[in-house]
Amino acid sequence: MTPHWIALACGLAGAAAESNFAAVSDEVIVGEEDRDGPFERRARRREPPRGDARFASLEQFFDQARFGNLGPPRGVDPSRLELLWSPEAALERRLLDLGEVSSPEGGSPCPVAELDAVYMEWHEGFAQDRFQAALLAAAQNGAKARVLVGDNAFITAKDREALSRLSAAGVQVAYFRAGGDNLRDSLNKSLHGKVLRVRRDCGSAPVDSVITGGRNVKDSFFRDGAGRVLGRRTERPGARDSGLQYQDLDLRLADSALAADFAEVAAQLHRHAQGLEEGPVRFPRAVEVPSACRARVFSSTPFDGDRTWEHLFAGLLRHAGSEVVCVSPYFNPSERAADALREALGKGVRVVLFTNSEFKRDNVPNTLQGLVRHRLNEAAGYGIDVREWSDPSVLHAKTCLVDERVLYVGSANLNMRSFKHDVETGVVLDCPPLNERWKELVLSEVIAKSGRYEPKTQSAFVRFLSGVVRYFY
Repeated sequence: MTPHWIALACGLAGAAAESNFAAVSDEVIVGEEDRDGPFERRARRREPPRGDARFASLEQFFDQARFGNLGPPRGVDPSRLELLWSPEAALERRLLDLGEVSSPEGGSPCPVAELDAVYMEWHEGFAQDRFQAALLAAAQNGAKARVLVGDNAFITAKDREALSRLSAAGVQVAYFRAGGDNLRDSLNKSLHGKVLRVRRDCGSAPVDSVITGGRNVKDSFFRDGAGRVLGRRTERPGARDSGLQYQDLDLRLADSALAADFAEVAAQLHRHAQGLEEGPVRFPRAVEVPSACRARVFSSTPFDGDRTWEHLFAGLLRHAGSEVVCVSPYFNPSERAADALREALGKGVRVVLFTNSEFKRDNVPNTLQGLVRHRLNEAAGYGIDVREWSDPSVLHAKTCLVDERVLYVGSANLNMRSFKHDVETGVVLDCPPLNERWKELVLSEVIAKSGRYEPKTQSAFVRFLSGVVRYFY
C-alpha cells in the first residue's frame, strides 16, 4: 500500500467513525472551521488563528496581519536573497552552506557551528550521501546539528539506517509524527516542510543562512534534464525515485534575523517530536531595520489546530487588487481558500495557475489522476486562467506573486493537504528587486513550458469520488 493510499484509507476510516468521536470528545471544533470536512480536532483547546481581518491595502495586510505562526516583518537586504531554480544551483548552494564544498571566493574556512535540517523525505542516493558526509563532518567538528524527518512510509529501512549513523555520530535525529497517540492523525497528517538552516563561525560574527522551498533530500529534486545530478548518473536499482526529475524552487536567505525565526520554527517541531508542549512558534521580537525589502517567515501546523497557511493565502487573495500568479503542482482549495478566490475574481482580479494535469509517477496513484483533472475543471469554472505544464519533468514548485508586490516561496501547495493536514514552512516577501528576478528566472520559463489547460470532462464516478475524498486528498 502506497503512503497516499495509507493516508486516504485512514482518513476515510476516521470519517466513518466520526459520529462516535464527536460524541465523546470535547475537543471537536463545531461551526465555521468545519466547513471542509466531517470533523476537526483541536489540540489542547488551542484557538485557531484568524486571518480574516480586512486592511486598506495589500501592503497593510503584509505589515500588520497577526495570526497563527506568522512571524513579524523583518527588513532584509535584497542582495542577501537568492532564488534557487535550477537543480544544479539548488544542490551546490546547499553543499556550499554545509561546508561540503569549498567556497569559490576562497579565504579561511568558516566551520559549521549549528544546523537544522527539516525534510519530509531523506532518500538513498547521491544527494543523501553528500548531505550525510557534510553532517557527519560538522558533528565531528563539534557543531550542534539537528535533523527532523517525517515518520512516514516514504522513509525506507535504508534511509533509517543512514539516519541512525548520523545519530551515532552525535547528530540529534528525530522523526516527526503528528497527532501523538491519535492513529488517524498520525497516519493522515504529515511533515511536509523543508528547511536547511546553517550558522557558520567566521570569527568576529556568525554567518547565517536558510534555504526553504519545495525540495527534499532526494536525487529527483536535483536531477537535470539529461538525468544527471551535478553531472553524474545517479540511478540506483530499486531506488524509489529512480529516473524522476522535479522542477522545483527554493529561496536562500542569508539574514541572521530570518534565520533566527526559522530556528524557532525548527525548535517548535522538535518539541512536538519529543512529545513536549509546543504551542505557537516563539518568534524573537522584531527590530526595525531600514531596508528596501521585508520578509515574514511562517509555519503551519494543522494537527495542532493551526491554519496559518490557509489564512495567509486567503488574506493575500482578499487584498489583491489586480493579478495573482501562482505555481503549484496540486489544486484542491479549502472552502476558505475557494471563497477568497471567488471574491478576488468577482472584483476583477486576474488569477493565473500554472500546474500539472498529469503526475508522471509523482507518488499519485493512477486511479486518482481523474480527480486531478476534475479539480482543474473546477478551477477553470471559477474563472481561473489555468495553464498546464507540458515539460517532461514534474512541476513541483510552490510560489505565488500577488499584484507584483508580495511573493510567496515555500513548501505549501494550494491543496487540502497543505491547508488542513500537513506541516508547512515558507516565507512571504515584499521585495520589488526579488520579484523582478522571480519573473525573469522562474515565471519566464514556466510560461514557455506551459499551455492553456483544456477542460477534460470526467466520469460521474470520478466526480463522486472527488467529493468523497476531497477533505483528505
